[in-house]
Parts: sequence; C-alpha cells; structure tokens
Amino acid sequence: MDDQDILMDCSKFDKIISTPSLGDSARRQALQELISNGCLKSLFGHAQTSSRIDWVRNYSLLALTKFASINTAADEVAITLQDDEVLLDYSLDKEKLKLKAAKLLFLFLTLENKPRKFKKIALMGLIVGEHWDYCIELEQDSSTKEWIQRTIQSALKAKK
Repeated sequence: MDDQDILMDCSKFDKIISTPSLGDSARRQALQELISNGCLKSLFGHAQTSSRIDWVRNYSLLALTKFASINTAADEVAITLQDDEVLLDYSLDKEKLKLKAAKLLFLFLTLENKPRKFKKIALMGLIVGEHWDYCIELEQDSSTKEWIQRTIQSALKAKK
C-alpha cells in the first residue's frame, strides 16, 4: 500500500469519526482502522479536537502513546487499547511510527488550553517510550507548566 492509498484511507475514516450520528460502534471501528494503517496525523487530529465525547479524544491519544512506546521490530505488532487489540499493517515501519508518535505527543504537550488529564497521557507516552530528548526539551523550556517539569525530573531521576 503506497502513501497515497494510506492517506485516502485515513480521510475516509476521519469522516466516519467526525460523524456522531453513525454511532459509537462505527466510530470505534474507524479509529481501529486508523491505528491499523498507522494514520498518526489523523489520530493526533482527533486527540486535540474538542468534543462532547471524550472517549474519541482519549482513545486517539492513548493510541499515540502506544505507538510511541513500541519496543519491538517484530513483523506482527498489535496496539491494545481497552478491550481492543488492533494488528498493525505488516508493511508499516514500526520505528518510524514510534518516532513520529513521540513527535506528535511532544507537540500535543506544547498546545495551549488542552486539559491536564490529556496532557498527562501524552507525557506518560514520552516517558514510557523513553523519548528523553523531547522530555529534556520540555523540562528546560521556561514556558512548560511546572507539573510537567517536575514529572520529567522525577522520571529522569528514576531512570538513573
């Protein structure tokens, strides 16, 4: 599957997720398709969308944290969220996905006006995935919230 096919698949599923009238089951299936196809930008978009339905936002953000903490080069990799196990497409480069997810979590943490509970999830994704370069950058940035800096400092101490 080339990049163009993946982009077309992503937008098709984005439309389903953005249509609440299709129901939660269809939206959950569409989110699983985004995960399976490695549509990280789409997941990022849904993670930052203000919605009455927090579960879409939460599910998307948790998926990004799972991608950021992939620790295998095996061909068969699954992302497990809640009771769902989603197999990733075999053709996807797991290491590239891991790095891209970390970058998106870092960007999420720099966004203004995002609820703390969601920023905590993003931060844990960086820490569990051991993306220390992003953590250190956040920790040293004077505009970063104090609780984020303290959490990173604690994680760095525990790492040593």
